Amino acid sequence: MAKILLGPIDQFTPGSLRRVEVSQRALAFAVAVMPEGTIRVIDDLCTHANARLSDGWLEDGCLACPWHGAQFDLETGRALSLPATGRVPTHQPVVEDGFLYVEAATDDDDRGPRSSEGLDEAHLDR
Repeated sequence: MAKILLGPIDQFTPGSLRRVEVSQRALAFAVAVMPEGTIRVIDDLCTHANARLSDGWLEDGCLACPWHGAQFDLETGRALSLPATGRVPTHQPVVEDGFLYVEAATDDDDRGPRSSEGLDEAHLDR
């Protein structure tokens, strides 16, 4: 597991959905902040047609795909409606010292972190 920096926590406001790219690891996450402040992190790729889920919308605790409206449970990543049938990987968010991080499995976990502090920087789409 890698601890990946997503950005300052104040850039993630309640009710928001945004894409965060981690260029060093070729990863992209959809970060959803529910209206009550709960943070959910899910891979940013629909399992049906490879759309960016971060371009979708939040509805009743779920994330809807922008292309065909498939809905995903933000806690489990499970597809809740067609046309998607596959689960999207979810990740554990961590808030620490005013920053949002995610614990994510990566292909090179056995090789250790790439940066000296064990953190990768992320790029936020606004």
